[in-house]
Amino acid sequence: KRVRNLFGGKEFPAGTHTVSWDGLVEGGVQIITVHGHYSYGEQKLVLAEPGTYTVRTLVHDPVDIRYEFAVNTAGNPPWKTVDGTGGWLHDHTPPSDVVWIPQADRLLVCSAVGEIGHGMVYLDPATGKKLAGERSYGVGGGWCGAQWLARDAGPQARPEVQAFSATAFGAYVEFWEHSDRGHFKLFSYKRADGKDASCAGVAIHNDLAVISLPDEGQLLMVDAKRGKRIATVPVSAPRGLTFLPSGELLVITDKKVVRFPAFDAATALATDRGQALIAQGVDDPQCVRVFGDRLLVSDWGQSHQVKLFDLAGKLVGAIGNPGAPRVGTYDERHMNHPAGCWLVEPKDAAFAGAPAGQPVLWVAEADFRPKRLSVWTLDGKLLKAFYGPPGYGGGGFLDAEDKTRFFYDGMEFRLD
Repeated sequence: KRVRNLFGGKEFPAGTHTVSWDGLVEGGVQIITVHGHYSYGEQKLVLAEPGTYTVRTLVHDPVDIRYEFAVNTAGNPPWKTVDGTGGWLHDHTPPSDVVWIPQADRLLVCSAVGEIGHGMVYLDPATGKKLAGERSYGVGGGWCGAQWLARDAGPQARPEVQAFSATAFGAYVEFWEHSDRGHFKLFSYKRADGKDASCAGVAIHNDLAVISLPDEGQLLMVDAKRGKRIATVPVSAPRGLTFLPSGELLVITDKKVVRFPAFDAATALATDRGQALIAQGVDDPQCVRVFGDRLLVSDWGQSHQVKLFDLAGKLVGAIGNPGAPRVGTYDERHMNHPAGCWLVEPKDAAFAGAPAGQPVLWVAEADFRPKRLSVWTLDGKLLKAFYGPPGYGGGGFLDAEDKTRFFYDGMEFRLD
């Protein structure tokens, strides 16, 4: 019968060694309670009974660790490097949005909150290779990359501005500018009742920004050039939103895409003049974007697809296999919670393996099983998927009988 471990996992150099024993043995576990509500067990030691005891020692050679590859991350290498090309996105949250940055010929992908990894990642649009990244530019006190991204495509857009972002963290929604000259917080909105704020999208046209506040049933208008609040207007259950080139605003509200007349900082948004543009063909729309004569809508519910509409609101296609997320065999052609998406035209960049002269769609999938950024053709072919990274501290384990099977967070990976 074992009565006491004298040591464990201890390294000894070659030679003779003496180990002492204080004559105490294990006498059961005692429960210790801290502050009246937190308890833990601690081994109780008692004096050994008189008698003869034997010491046994188990010895093995040092464990040799050899790095082979990382699982569930698109980072290469998977750890952060000095030049910013290593590692991938945030650990705490999945990717949530993506935009094309024409000034830099690269894509910007974001994830909201994290401690390890980068919340703002710049990618080569032809390969998806990471070119640079930052954990945070200061959003949320340094905890956040970004939740939603937008570009100003209006005729009066400032050319030095690459993108804008809006992020909810705690009771605040922060609105930031990301430009050639740096990264700046333009406006910080605090929820009046002190509860956690929510943000479901941001759109901007000629420096007029509109931010969706779904839990409060409001749209927040901000003058992006001056960093000044213009107004808040009530809209029922707002979600994603985008501007048409004409300055008209599309807003997802009550699970429809509604078009509102053009307005500016001096003219209030006429919420009573909104007309439903898309009321059929969507289940639970989350994000809407416009690219030329195409409208793209990220749809949840029983769909989990990116759906294509013409400017009249007619459904013309859907990307990805339909259906709600489910347990079972993984289907790489199914998206889980598609969120922000961006269509990259061939004149801007040609993705490796895409049909010549055809645009490709990048989709940020806001789900943990798996975290994924996927690339598609408009006829529904999956070109590539970028996975991960794992959560804080990594985790997961190999099958003890088959090292090609790896388990992490309810998912099974086949390692090749």
